[in-house]
Amino acid sequence: MCVDTVANHIVTISSRKIENFFNRCIQCLAKQGIFPKGIKLDTIEKPDNLHVLAVLEQAKENVKPSSTIDSLVLDRGFLDGKVLYDIDLQGIEFVIPLKKIWKLPRMLDS
Repeated sequence: MCVDTVANHIVTISSRKIENFFNRCIQCLAKQGIFPKGIKLDTIEKPDNLHVLAVLEQAKENVKPSSTIDSLVLDRGFLDGKVLYDIDLQGIEFVIPLKKIWKLPRMLDS
């Protein structure tokens, strides 16, 4: 599908159909073995913890059976105990980067 086709028909294509199209593309790529066995899923662009589990499940579905997601980088907006607990139960490691690195004060020589 070329860019001009998408541009000419963008208002007639539902968001659900676009979502299905891209999910199927990822599924086809996964079946061809394009992805590595372990995948890190980065979702730091949106600080919304309401959809992280659904996005994670869709990503896992898209790459199975050839790959598994073994780690996840989340934005601080995902600091939600239940969500993090659910991710941990799935055996997926997660990282939430700090906004700034805290430096401990140096001990003064006496």
